[in-house]
Amino acid sequence: MAPNRSWLRFFAIDFISGACYRVPVKIRKHKWLEKSLIQTNSVVFLEEYNKNLPVSFPKASLSALEEFHEKHPLLFKGGTDKWSMDKHRKRLMDWLSSRQHNV
Repeated sequence: MAPNRSWLRFFAIDFISGACYRVPVKIRKHKWLEKSLIQTNSVVFLEEYNKNLPVSFPKASLSALEEFHEKHPLLFKGGTDKWSMDKHRKRLMDWLSSRQHNV
C-alpha cells in the first residue's frame, strides 16, 4: 500500500537565486480548529455538540439552548442566534452540568 502523502505540498522557492524547486514541504491543516470557529445556527450546533459530547455530560436540547441564550446574551453578538463550538461549547457544558445538579 502506498503511503498517504496528502499532507505534502511540492513547492519551495530559493529567494537568493530566484530558483523554484519541487521539494516536499509539510503543511499542517487544522480542520478541527476551522470547524470550531465557524458560526452556525442552533440546530447545527446542537447536532455537533451532542455528537462529540463525553458520556458523563448531559445532552443538550433546543429548549436548553434557548434558555442558555436568554441567560447569557453577552455571548451572542447583537442578539443573533449564531453559535460556535469555540465560544459556546465549554460554557454550555458547565451550564448544563450545574443546571442538572440544581434540579
